[in-house]
Amino acid sequence: MTEPFEREVRRAIEHFIAEILAMAQRAAIEVIRSAFAARANPTEASISGDRRPSGQSARRRTAPLLDSPAVSARMVALVRDHPGWSTAQISQSLGLHTGVVRRHLRQLADQDVIRIEEASLGGLIRRTYFWVSHVGEPTEQTAATEAVT
Repeated sequence: MTEPFEREVRRAIEHFIAEILAMAQRAAIEVIRSAFAARANPTEASISGDRRPSGQSARRRTAPLLDSPAVSARMVALVRDHPGWSTAQISQSLGLHTGVVRRHLRQLADQDVIRIEEASLGGLIRRTYFWVSHVGEPTEQTAATEAVT
């Protein structure tokens, strides 16, 4: 009695595996097709968010998007709201490559918008970032103090 049941279960499992493999194959084919389409028409791929072709031309084409004031403003807000965050934490929060984030943060530090603190940990340099409050600009602490008084 268990033998027919076992055969039926085995057949169901094999059918399930075959369905999963077919779905994975269809998904892989779609990814390959869209990759080839992206290579054939890189402008459309960059607009839709698909993977961009590698090389210098791709970097030049995407640079204006990453150099936008909106990205810098988001970084300043993150540093202000999360003092002491590392490059990796900021990068992960923004969904940007750490190199892009590091470059923006250096520019912001050069403009005295943020402060970078470096510490050497086992031969690795850990950079943490802090917002620089400018004279006359209310900070969260001064705003809270003014609200109490």
